Amino acid sequence: LKNNVTKLQFDEAGNLYFLDATYLYVLNPTTLDDQTPTVTNTSFPCTTFYLHGNMLYFTDIKPSHTQLSKLDVLTHGIDVNKAETVINSLKGKPTITVYQEELYYSEDNTLTKFNFETNATTPVAWLHQSQTLTSIQIVDDVLCCTDNAQNFYTYNLLELTAATYVTPTSKTAGEYSALAIYNEMVYTVNGNSVQEFDVATQAFTNYEISNQSSSVHRLNEATDTCLAGKLLLIADNGNGRISVMNTATGEFQAPIANSLATDYLVSDGNTLLVADQDQAVLYSLQTENYGAEIAKFDNFPSMIIGAASVYGKYYLTLNNNFHYLITVDENGEWQRTEIERPATRIPALLTADAYGNLYVASGAKIHRYTEAQFLSKEEGEEVYGELPQTAKKIAVDYEGNLYALVEGKLYKLGEEEAYPLNQPLVYTPSTQTTATAFALSIEENTTYVLYAENYMATTTLFHLPTVKTIAVNGADESIFAKESAVFSVVQTLPDAFTVYFDINALEGATQFPYLSYERRAEPFTALKIGETETHNALAIFNEQTHEYQTCLVLKTQCSELPVNEYREDCPAGTYGYLTNAVSLYKFPYLNANLTASRLEADTKIVLLGKIDKLDHPYYYVSYVDENGETQTGFIPQAYVTDFSGTPTQPNKTVYGGLSNNDDAMYRLAFLILGVGVICILFDVMLLAKRKNDEDEND
Repeated sequence: LKNNVTKLQFDEAGNLYFLDATYLYVLNPTTLDDQTPTVTNTSFPCTTFYLHGNMLYFTDIKPSHTQLSKLDVLTHGIDVNKAETVINSLKGKPTITVYQEELYYSEDNTLTKFNFETNATTPVAWLHQSQTLTSIQIVDDVLCCTDNAQNFYTYNLLELTAATYVTPTSKTAGEYSALAIYNEMVYTVNGNSVQEFDVATQAFTNYEISNQSSSVHRLNEATDTCLAGKLLLIADNGNGRISVMNTATGEFQAPIANSLATDYLVSDGNTLLVADQDQAVLYSLQTENYGAEIAKFDNFPSMIIGAASVYGKYYLTLNNNFHYLITVDENGEWQRTEIERPATRIPALLTADAYGNLYVASGAKIHRYTEAQFLSKEEGEEVYGELPQTAKKIAVDYEGNLYALVEGKLYKLGEEEAYPLNQPLVYTPSTQTTATAFALSIEENTTYVLYAENYMATTTLFHLPTVKTIAVNGADESIFAKESAVFSVVQTLPDAFTVYFDINALEGATQFPYLSYERRAEPFTALKIGETETHNALAIFNEQTHEYQTCLVLKTQCSELPVNEYREDCPAGTYGYLTNAVSLYKFPYLNANLTASRLEADTKIVLLGKIDKLDHPYYYVSYVDENGETQTGFIPQAYVTDFSGTPTQPNKTVYGGLSNNDDAMYRLAFLILGVGVICILFDVMLLAKRKNDEDEND
């Protein structure tokens, strides 16, 4: 492209049309990952265009005049020979837009509208400025326009009249040119930036897209970024702050004032640590004291060259081979602890994974440490040995794959191909960009990339494994199968990384139905109901909500408890009876989807064992079904008694060779006595009533 892009718009098929003030081009975005994206030059000159549904409206420049034409791009593509003339002759360089199914176009400083159904043209207004209009857009009866003097104007469309000049409702001087509409907001190019105008308030907002700016949504000399849950944090050094964006909503939170020339930025979502060469500051991200400085640490004996966050604790590496742990003590005070590592391995880069392992790059090698290994100065496990010396940052995805930023290119280590993040994100054949930092999401296939040109971008090139895409791989089959279950009770390690899923949507799913994740500081006991190659599927009873939760925890973060710690065997030959009709559960876990069968009241069952340490007391039982097969499962103890509910059969005796029924005789006696009592009570009531009547007569 020899000139600057002056206008761009997507059609309904996702193709991008753009104009460079000479020709109209069409880009197929699906080819952007190709070495040579598909960009088609239409080869016909025009000054402006507008896509309305499948119809492309454009100014068609002829040798003697300019006309407005239309082309059905869905039917004819961009074959200009199929275009139809809408308006035959126009003055100057018109600009066009569509509003409420009418086309508005300008000629110098006049505005006219064209009706698609009647093909009639109607003058709208002579606008106040004497300059030529260069761009127009209409939102909610507000006309926004720019002129060749680079001013920005707004008008009330309903007040426009063709009889007289109309005064604008607002005017802003600047370097304004092109306009575009998105979500009822108007975006205008102002010099080297794009600003947002709210027609409802008739004012520009704080939103701005530019190379650098003090706007609340812009960056200046940004150096590092990190992701903490849904918070994307960016070290915005040029503006003396940390920018904070909620990736779930796309909304920016209030920035955090920061005076450090930040080199490293790490967070656990509750607090935020920023560090420069020889000092570090800790800020709060909690609602009640958001942005407050919690602690400051300075006078480090050497240069800080790495930082990582692990479950509310922070680790720093220095280039003199000293490491520091920053953590809160029992009094709520933040303290730092110095750790001298063996001198054989000088650190260069530091990061941590979702499970709390620390990764240290030293030379060409990367070693992985547990916290205990790191703090006890033990040697970690080498996980990679060919890291380029020019690597600037490393990170680890949810499954432990390593990534490195090397000379502006992002590599997935162990793979030869580099992802060309130093190339433009869309299409600019001549301009190079430089990636300076990145952060990986564990919930989405999203890599956040910070560029030296002071903007953030996202890419899905890496196909990141996430907590939302953990494969079921048949684990649901054993969980929901109708045969007797095999289970155990496990104890998790402290700080277990826990991924919650919806068991009611699990059956038949290819991926565990994701709900949320957390790092549980305290170990917990749970029922293991299934497993994958890497994870245990656990059921937990929440004592606060009195609800069950199902989750996934790595097998390496669980240990099985001996059976005798949670189940007591019943003596052989112990029987019970059901007091009610009840489901036989596959596990000691009351979930309607996990029932083996339905048993009727008074069913006789064999009591095999008792479980009293889970959510409810259970019996482990067996019974023989109608097919003569023995089934096992779990029933709450409250539904089991040692008494059969069947009425006792009456005893019979023989008097004088006749069969007599003692029970019937007793019942007859009680019946006669009962009738006698009733008769006596009735007589008493009659006498009482008669006496009352006599008293009233007296």
